[in-house]
Amino acid sequence: MATPFDVLVIGGGIGGLGTALALAQSGKRVHLLEQAPEFAEIGAGLQLGPNAIRSLDRLGVWEALEPLAVKPRSCLIMDAVTGERLTRIEFGAPFVEHYGYPYVVAHRSDVLQKLLDAVQAHHNVTLATDSHVESVEESADHAVVTLTDGTVLNSEVVVGADGIRSRTRLLHDDSEPLFTGQVAYRGTVPMADLDLDFDPSDMILWIGPNRHLIQYPVRGGDLYNIVAVMESHWHTQGRDDWGSKAELDEVYADSCAPLASVLDLLDNHKPWPIFDRDPIGTWSTEHTVLIGDAAHAMRQYLAQGACQALEDALTLTQEIAAHPGDPQAAFAGYEGRRLELATKCQLVARPWGDLWHTLDTTMQVLRNKYFRLRADDDYSEFDWLYLDNVGAGVPQPVVAG
Repeated sequence: MATPFDVLVIGGGIGGLGTALALAQSGKRVHLLEQAPEFAEIGAGLQLGPNAIRSLDRLGVWEALEPLAVKPRSCLIMDAVTGERLTRIEFGAPFVEHYGYPYVVAHRSDVLQKLLDAVQAHHNVTLATDSHVESVEESADHAVVTLTDGTVLNSEVVVGADGIRSRTRLLHDDSEPLFTGQVAYRGTVPMADLDLDFDPSDMILWIGPNRHLIQYPVRGGDLYNIVAVMESHWHTQGRDDWGSKAELDEVYADSCAPLASVLDLLDNHKPWPIFDRDPIGTWSTEHTVLIGDAAHAMRQYLAQGACQALEDALTLTQEIAAHPGDPQAAFAGYEGRRLELATKCQLVARPWGDLWHTLDTTMQVLRNKYFRLRADDDYSEFDWLYLDNVGAGVPQPVVAG
């Protein structure tokens, strides 16, 4: 059955919109389905490494986003209990020179809106909200997407950008997302309402037993984003009140005074349980392919969820352009370039978080000693993430003369 589009994208988050935009810019006609009544992002702050800014620049979105973003001077890593500064990651000129792009923090909705603006302005994309996917199935020469209202859509290429609970992923994996045992509280505070004892141009990461808290400005410096995470042992004990403000207060009870004052600024009434996924060996079938959290949902410790999704978008577009009319070859090329790196992100994030939260006093001493010894401008640990893993080359459409 003929369709008025070349690619169907399921999911209108940062990864889905980025994919739709990249494909449209390459000349593909794209139809995007979003289950929510309108495009929106959950949460506030978003960290964007140089790899994400590079991707946004290649998509033509960075210039519009830049005035709303914040380029922190550095990230300070602090001991949550003693208040000691353990290390500083310098984000200034040496960092930008090394990677070609800055480290940026922004409001999630600002990033989504700028991508949405670009997608809505492109004639090759159509958007459908309030579109709930019931199933995704393979057929002889296309994939079949059935919506809960009975609508059936066919496409030779279906991109599952439908998040951690992806319906598209069910073609590979029918397991449930994994609860990490961690719970987050997050929110923003007007910068004008703060009386900070530290430079607001710095990101600050507090790490300690069973907890971490990160704070940084967003929205051009008008808002201050705070995220507090805890390990919920009350959940392990089977208590009904796990993840509550009472448990948060217990976990953070021995925190140093500067951290406690920041924690007091949070609206501690809505807990967010944190989930991830185990890696899978393939993200594609004959006519479907996964990107972003649908493919490789990961814990937050590398701050790479959105960054990896944007790299997925560009790489997939390059491979589809390089293999016209051959989705299987395109998907194989995409997986060959992306699967190993994204899987590494998933697997490295887990022990990295365990190290931040460790209760082992010996491990705490060794961890803190390691941090104290590193130089502020030592970026060797980040090269595998932030150097160019995609390469230029998202093709532009040929316009007939």
